[in-house]
Formats: sequence, structure tokens, C-alpha cells
Amino acid sequence: MRSIGRFAAVVALTLAVPSVAGAANKEHQQLMAEIRMLQEQQQQLQQMLGGLADTLKVMTSRIDSEADATRKAFADQKLLVSGIGDIVRVLREKADDTNVRLSTMTQELQSLRQTVASMPSPSGAPATTNDPAAGDPAAPAGAPGGAPGASNISPTRMYDQSYADYAAGQFDLAVDGFQAFIRTFPTSPKAAEAQLYIGYSLYNAGRNTEVVLHRRQEAEVRPLDVLGKV
Repeated sequence: MRSIGRFAAVVALTLAVPSVAGAANKEHQQLMAEIRMLQEQQQQLQQMLGGLADTLKVMTSRIDSEADATRKAFADQKLLVSGIGDIVRVLREKADDTNVRLSTMTQELQSLRQTVASMPSPSGAPATTNDPAAGDPAAPAGAPGGAPGASNISPTRMYDQSYADYAAGQFDLAVDGFQAFIRTFPTSPKAAEAQLYIGYSLYNAGRNTEVVLHRRQEAEVRPLDVLGKV
């Protein structure tokens, strides 16, 4: 009876061992499958991380390029604004200088007009001699041709002011100025040029009839070959 019991125990143990081994083998396979799944997931994560790293590199490069372009644009705009500021400053200085010159010229013109207006007419001067070359003994010293009051103004300044009116297109003022210059300084070397500019001013002002009369008077008082000189 004991031998039969032992045999039954051995048989039961033998039958139980394969079932335990099979259960352990199945659990091992399941663990291996899970490990493989984890490895695959890890590889996928690594691939994703690599793709993200590449994307970050590209984005970083683009951001750097755009930042450089923006800095360059700001620098160019700064230079442009600075250049415009310099130009505006130069123009303001030139405008101030022009205003000063215009003010000076206006004052000189007013002074000249006052001087010319205060001069008595040469036709009203009393003649003390019949000799034209002798001049007027009563005229002030330095007055060419006996023109009274000529010592109060420089002939060069008077001529230059009249020419400035001519150059500025103020032809009527130029005519008056050159005529006053000739009346005041009839023996001046520039009297002939003043006659020419009177004709030019009359022509530019559209006073054609007066141009013809002026040419006739000019031809009577001086040679024709001087008409072409300026």
C-alpha cells in the first residue's frame, strides 16, 4: 500500500511540473512581448525627438535670419533718417542765410530808393556856365558830371542793385534803377552798359514801343558799335 501511494504521488508530481513550466513560459513570453512593445515605442519616441530637433534647428536658423534682416532694416532706416535730418538742417541753414541776404538787399534797396527820391532833378539845377565840360562849380566834390547828391551813394553799389533787379526779373525796377544811375553818373564807364540793360529790361517787360524809342535815343547819344557790348 505504501508503494502504491508513493507511485501515485510521483505520478501527480510529474503531471504537475509541466503545467507549472507551461504557465511560467507563457508569462515569460508575455513579458518579452511587452518589452518589445516598449522598445518599439522608445524607437518611435527617439525618431519623433530627432524630427523635433531638426525642426527646431530650421526654425532657429530662420529666426536668426529674420532677426538679422530686421536689424539691418532698422540700421538702414536709422541712416536714412539721419541723412534726412542732415539735409533738413542744411536746407534750414541755407534758408536762414537766404533770408538774411534778402533782408539786407531789401534794406539796401529801400535806402537806394530813398536816396534817389531825395535827389533833385538835374534839369532843375541852375546853370552857372555855358561850357558843358566845365561842369557845375557849385556841385559837391566827387559828383560826376555835376549831378547833385551823387556823393551820397556809390556808383558801383547803385549799378549792382539795378543789375540785381534785372537778374531777379524785376524789369520795371531795373529800368528805373539804370535810368537813375545814368542821370546820377552820366560819365561813369558803366553808363553805356546801363543803357543796354535798360533796353533789355524794356524788351523783357514787353514794353516794345519804349524799346524802339530807347534804341533811337541810345543811337543818338553814343556810337552804334557799343550796342553789342554787355
